[in-house]
Amino acid sequence: HCAYITTTSRAMAEAMQAEHGGAIPSVIYNTSVYTPLNHDNVDFSNRPVKLHWFSQTIGPARGLETLVAALQLVRGYWSLDLRGDDPKGYGEQLRQGFPPALRDRVTLLPTVPASELSRSTSAFDIGLSLEVSTIQSRNLTITNKVFQYLHSGLAVIASDTAGNREVLKEAPACGILCDAANPTELANALDYYLLAPERLKTAREASLCAARTTFDHGRQKAVYAKLAAAALET
Repeated sequence: HCAYITTTSRAMAEAMQAEHGGAIPSVIYNTSVYTPLNHDNVDFSNRPVKLHWFSQTIGPARGLETLVAALQLVRGYWSLDLRGDDPKGYGEQLRQGFPPALRDRVTLLPTVPASELSRSTSAFDIGLSLEVSTIQSRNLTITNKVFQYLHSGLAVIASDTAGNREVLKEAPACGILCDAANPTELANALDYYLLAPERLKTAREASLCAARTTFDHGRQKAVYAKLAAAALET
């Protein structure tokens, strides 16, 4: 019975209509305003490819357990930074899950203010979004981290959730989908970029292009205004 209904993805909108009936909700992607970033040419022969995952909290059921297993299978040279609050020490448990020779490649970082997130994230190369599809809310929505990776110019490796499929359908050159429960599949996705710097460069450029166009919040504001005007007229 609402005059104004929005949600975060087409997948979520369709599921809400199927569950509750009525009009299908309008989709507003939870993006930010595009801010140009300078990406220097990187020589990956001199350093590892920097992998990044962030959330408010480092914890289970976020695909990180599969990531630990996958990184022990990859052939390319990598480092991993996990950013988030870690009150229960889960991040350190994950780090200890690596063989001793690999543990120094894993760094745990604290959260940063929202105003610093784009700058801090842009220091990395590949953004990881490994939500499990068995949790319905994570399956249907598009997490903030995916849009942040695009706006920071990172290639994206994402779990095959309905929300992530939606993003990479709109911007397929930005990254790869894989099964977040399959370490071998995730390792192959990582090596696709780790072993081919030109592929990584192309994906990073595509992410910035998508952030500048399809997923710029300036486009979302126009949708907000149109929906609000129609609701007020009603």
